[in-house]
Amino acid sequence: MTAEHLHEDDRPVRRLDEVLHALVDPLVEPLHGRRRRRLEDAEDALRRCVEVNAGRILTLPELRLVELEVQLDPVGAAARIATAPALLRALPRFLDDADWEGEDDEDRRVRIRLALELLEATDGLPEFPADEVDAQRNAVLAAWRRARWRLRRDQHERRLAETDPAQRAWLQIELDSLDALSKPQDP
Repeated sequence: MTAEHLHEDDRPVRRLDEVLHALVDPLVEPLHGRRRRRLEDAEDALRRCVEVNAGRILTLPELRLVELEVQLDPVGAAARIATAPALLRALPRFLDDADWEGEDDEDRRVRIRLALELLEATDGLPEFPADEVDAQRNAVLAAWRRARWRLRRDQHERRLAETDPAQRAWLQIELDSLDALSKPQDP
């Protein structure tokens, strides 16, 4: 299926793969070296996340089509078949599951930033009508807050472990206050 196919209400159907290319390519284009590689790796990880979690992200009709698509070309089948709104169902899993965090803190930051940029970029696109995807947008924002909080907490814990015992007590107090004051509460 391609963009020429229409929903029942005459909205165009764009696939997740197509939307990802349209939203991520302009972000990658001006970058070079390590920054470019990190963003490309983040996009690849998101695509793998879609493939691994297809049973939780895709609709039943999409899953049936994926079964057929896999016979033709198994690599990237779920992203080629999934409709664009599946992106909003994939992003919370991408942010919450440690499997997609990357190799280091900078990878995590890039992935967290990418998720927020993708969320913001979908606002107003016809494939993401607000009345249909508001709950999904809220789920992505909640996952984004949790991911940012976990990154800060992990950094603080590493700093605590590397600190001499005399200063450790003060850092532990900071860590405890970070937990108490900034842990995101899910809606």
